[in-house]
Amino acid sequence: MCEGLPSAASESNGVAGMASAVSFAELMEVYMMIRRHLPTCLGLAAFVLLLGVGALRAQNVDWGDLFDEGQKPAPKAQPAPAPAVVPAPAAAVPAAKPLTLEDSLRRKPIAKAAPAAAPAAPARRVAKAPAVPAPKRVAAPQPVPQVSEPVTARVAETAAEPVVATAPATAPMAAEREAAAVAEAEPRVAAVAVERAAPLEAPRAKPQPPEQIAKLDFPKAAPAAPADEGDGKSWTLDSNNWQQGEGLLPPTVLKRVKEGQYFYKVSPVDPEKFKQNYSKPFWAASEANDGKYDVDPATCGLKDLKTGKAPEFYFGYPFPRIDAKNDPMAACKMAWNFTAANQMQNGAGATFSLNGIDGSGEFKRIKLWLHAQSFHGRSAGPIANPENLRDESMTQVLEPQDIDGVGGLTKRVNDWTSQDETWFYVPSTRRVRRVNAATRSDPVAGLDIFGDDLNCYAGKVEYYKWKLVGETDILAPVLRPYALPQKQITETRSEVEIPYFRASYETPGSKGAPWLVVENLTLVPRPVWIIEGQADDPYYNFGKVIMYMDKDMYRIYWKLVHNKAGEYFYNAMCAYHWSKSADGSFSAVTPNMVVGVNDKTNRAALGGRYKTQFLESKYEDSYFTLHHLTHMSD
Repeated sequence: MCEGLPSAASESNGVAGMASAVSFAELMEVYMMIRRHLPTCLGLAAFVLLLGVGALRAQNVDWGDLFDEGQKPAPKAQPAPAPAVVPAPAAAVPAAKPLTLEDSLRRKPIAKAAPAAAPAAPARRVAKAPAVPAPKRVAAPQPVPQVSEPVTARVAETAAEPVVATAPATAPMAAEREAAAVAEAEPRVAAVAVERAAPLEAPRAKPQPPEQIAKLDFPKAAPAAPADEGDGKSWTLDSNNWQQGEGLLPPTVLKRVKEGQYFYKVSPVDPEKFKQNYSKPFWAASEANDGKYDVDPATCGLKDLKTGKAPEFYFGYPFPRIDAKNDPMAACKMAWNFTAANQMQNGAGATFSLNGIDGSGEFKRIKLWLHAQSFHGRSAGPIANPENLRDESMTQVLEPQDIDGVGGLTKRVNDWTSQDETWFYVPSTRRVRRVNAATRSDPVAGLDIFGDDLNCYAGKVEYYKWKLVGETDILAPVLRPYALPQKQITETRSEVEIPYFRASYETPGSKGAPWLVVENLTLVPRPVWIIEGQADDPYYNFGKVIMYMDKDMYRIYWKLVHNKAGEYFYNAMCAYHWSKSADGSFSAVTPNMVVGVNDKTNRAALGGRYKTQFLESKYEDSYFTLHHLTHMSD
């Protein structure tokens, strides 16, 4: 709004000559009146307008006509000539010339309550103003108190956004009018100024607590619906009572508890109530499957007893009853129950991060999304399956910039012998590359986390030779002991809000290893099978893998990985959350976080920790295709 005023001031000498018919005292009186009606940044415009009014007065034009009716100034008595005033009105005009546009913009720190050197400063002494309720907010681009979680995450990721600070009191009316004018003259600069001067409490707004607004360094999870925290009194397992964790944690994990690197919240749960995290239709279908299926002894492939082949569809556990003591294929059947629990959600997707952590904190971060769809085990029933698949998934990297747009597509064929079909697309070369399924055992982007860490095992059941080696009780990592609510979005899609798993390196003053999760993680005692899995694939980098699998829910909570020489080097903690529809007829269990720790290098990686997920019962037919993979970045 002030653009062009400096040039207008440079032409004011001619106007000054026209205004010479008016006394300087009268001109100054009119100027002060206009000054009260115009904002600070328009001070130069007011002075130029003053000269124009003087010129009109010299030509016998009524200057009051320049104002709207009802806003004319009250008539004042003509002041007597003051002999002491030096009659040099024309010489006084150039004194306004140094007040340039830059000078006006320098006067914008009004909202910071700093006194200015200009004569009009008394109206801007914000620091001495009493705290009064804020009047109507003017020209602010957004209400400051409503700091939502997406804004918090955005501020954490982009340092260019202004950080909202606490203001002890409301600015006076005059200062707020001046701040509004600054916003009108220069919107981007004024937006920051108004936000910094605004109080945390304003009419018709619910502010966040000051401590939440101050901690904008890391993403804060959107509040999820209240969830049951467990049954009975929770307690903390740490270095003071680490002996209580003996037999309840893998030895390498308990060792870090003893050393003070780990500590966990432990909460007991009711076993029967915990089982109800799965829907009644799922349990009913599982019971109905008793006696329908077996496994192929050579490959561990699931077999329909009626056809002797791989089933075209199933829902629920294929093996609701397993004779663990006498059945040599017991571990193989447990692995199929594990797979069936994964598939009940139909399809799902989330955007998450992979964070590489060492002793000094985070050294690498990758942001990506993953979408998946199942053809077997679906709660929503069978869908068209022309490619005879069990599952399909697609992923794309969002950050960092050097690998932005890299995508992957995987299709798992419903047979007992074939490998997963996996392709990767690199936008910089615009080429698709087929990769071996054994790459699931390769580190992801140099981090201490692997493709097979999803769910603590992400391969086909047929890839492993499964062996039951024991049973025990374990402390199982979960987000909440009981199911979170699902919110229906469309006919085929629902969403779940999820509290954020905050780690020690993200929490100033926190103790423990940098990768230790210190918020929203609960360990619950659960009975588990101890299962050993080992791949025959010569390109698969892992040797023996020990897994702790829930006897009822068939979730793998912990795994210990050995290399091909039989040497232990790595463990993974896999945390889950359950969710249910409003009527309880549909349930889903989802891996929410993996904490992979390389005990040889003393480094770790955190995977997942997303704040929202969607559950999708039917994607478009063209979604999981090579064409879509190669055009996602278009």
